[in-house]
Amino acid sequence: MSENESLVSDIQKVVTQNKKPKKKTKTEAIKDEMKSFVTATNQELREAYFDWIDSVFAKQGWMSKKSVVSAQQVIDEFSHRNLDVALKVIEIASIGGFRDMTWAVNTYKSNYNVQYRVPQNRTSENNVGISNEVF
Repeated sequence: MSENESLVSDIQKVVTQNKKPKKKTKTEAIKDEMKSFVTATNQELREAYFDWIDSVFAKQGWMSKKSVVSAQQVIDEFSHRNLDVALKVIEIASIGGFRDMTWAVNTYKSNYNVQYRVPQNRTSENNVGISNEVF
């Protein structure tokens, strides 16, 4: 357009100012660090944990590494590695902003009336034969 050098240098300044990476806030850095402690390999499960971390920070403002590690253990033990159950419990925790995952597990149990089945060992040694006599 024109060969005005001051105009070209002003445009270059504006372009270089917009290219500078935005510095993370302290909260964003902590959230990213908490997300790095998620060990789930399933992408859907990882995203659910990330959403849970974001919701806890939005509601309560802080979280610890122990909370993230403990939550994953509670989910694994309760769901017996069932993805649907794990996702539902994490969703409950995300909606409620529960830092402690046992609250979400208890809510899931009460809402879905979960009954635990204790496996019983049945041995054939204790079977008693029935006689052919009719009473």
